[in-house]
Order: sequence, then C-alpha cells, then structure tokens
Amino acid sequence: GAAERKEDIMYICYDNEAYMNTGIQQSSATPPGAWTTTTPSGKDIKMEKKDIITIILAHNPAYVATATIAYPEDFYKKINKALKVSGFRFLHLLCACPPGWKIDSQDALKVCRYAVDSDIFPLLESGDDRKLHRTFKPLELLPLSEYFKSQKRFSNITEIDLKEIEEHLQLRNLNILD
Repeated sequence: GAAERKEDIMYICYDNEAYMNTGIQQSSATPPGAWTTTTPSGKDIKMEKKDIITIILAHNPAYVATATIAYPEDFYKKINKALKVSGFRFLHLLCACPPGWKIDSQDALKVCRYAVDSDIFPLLESGDDRKLHRTFKPLELLPLSEYFKSQKRFSNITEIDLKEIEEHLQLRNLNILD
C-alpha cells in the first residue's frame, strides 16, 4: 500500500526466507526446495519464491535495490542513495538465519556471499530508466550446487531440481541489465 500511495518512506525488507521467529515455517519468501518445519521434505520446486522486486517495481518506486549483509559496502551505498531520493524507496536485504538455514552461525556471511556469487540473489538497483541494473557481478560464478550444499535446508535438492532452478534463474536474468 505504501508503494502504491508513493509514501515518502524507505522500507528495508529483512528477508531470511521463511517465518523464522515463529518456528521456521514456509512463507511466500521461501525458495523452492528449502526445508522448513511445515515442509520437512523441502518446499515444492513448482512453488516459486515471490519476486518482491518485480512486485515493487510495478508501483514505480523512487528507488529499489537488493542487498545483503555479506557485501556491506554495496549495502551502505544503496542506503545513502535511497536517503537522497524522495518518495517510496525499497531495499530487499537478504540475511541468513542459521537455525532455519541449518548452518553454523559463523558461516552466515559466507552463505549470503554464496547467494550473490552463485547469482541466486544478484545485487541490483533500479536505474533512472526504471530497469534493474547489477551493482556487482562476480568475476566467476559459483556453481549453484555449491550454494545449495552450503545449507542443510536444501539437502533434498536433486540434480533435476537444480536444473529446473537454473532454468528459472536464466529466465529471470533476461530482465536484468549488466
């Protein structure tokens, strides 16, 4: 509603990809294949994670970007850019939840970095042309399988699932300008 009304606010969406504070239940932000307490064998691959950035872009915000705690300089730059703009500003911040992602807490930054480096969570922002532009592109993409292997919540992902997810990411990337 705030995006639709063009409210003059900056909204930071803290995304840990499930309802983590209430028992690690599946949400519309849970990626396909991920274990949660309500999807113990993994979220159905056919059920996509909602593309919140595309939803927000449909409202023509003043600024929209993705960020993660693993790349703090990129995050700080985006916060500062958003502060200089009036209107609705939206930052989608990916953050790991060690219990929900089934990782050691000391690996939280590494796993978030893997999300960017495998391109499952690209660092983006909207330009003046209202298109998504990359703010960081890894020199060499980390295989998507490495991202999934880094978290036990994806222990049920098969090679077939991985191919399906890779195909989806290729389609998504058609809308991103490098």
